[in-house]
Amino acid sequence: MGDTVLVTGAGPIGLLTVQVAIASGASQVFVTDVSEARLVKAKEVGATQTFDAKDKDIPTKIREMTGHGVDVYIDAAGVQASFDTGIKSLRNGGTAVLVALFSKNVSHDALDQALRELTIKGIIGYRNIFQRSLRSSAVEDYLWRSWSPGPYHWTRSWKRALKHSSMTLQK
Repeated sequence: MGDTVLVTGAGPIGLLTVQVAIASGASQVFVTDVSEARLVKAKEVGATQTFDAKDKDIPTKIREMTGHGVDVYIDAAGVQASFDTGIKSLRNGGTAVLVALFSKNVSHDALDQALRELTIKGIIGYRNIFQRSLRSSAVEDYLWRSWSPGPYHWTRSWKRALKHSSMTLQK
């Protein structure tokens, strides 16, 4: 892949997204969050660079580090500030992927999107791909063996939940 990626939000979904980006071959993965503990965890799971989400200069810093902005921005925070940071951090022609469930509307400059040729996708993760994604060998090897935040290994819980879920594996 070789893409540069920004993940806004370093909660469980954001951290998994970081790991999937790395397993998919991202060359650099940047992460923002307001929690220092979550940023430490993001570094532990492989983030190239972390930023305090309250820092208003993140897009400028990312552009300086990449030369043009990130190829892909993934929003796992779901607030106006994370959306703004992500859009401003994208290179022209970049892609925004919204995986967070936004609880409030966000304002958006559609003219900026058109002029910069940005693609914005909303993905909930359950549309016939969730189990397949979690069970893919490259992702499974990386994710299931690399992160266990507590004494009870969360992989067992996820696999048990998937076994009893109504989702079916699509091939």
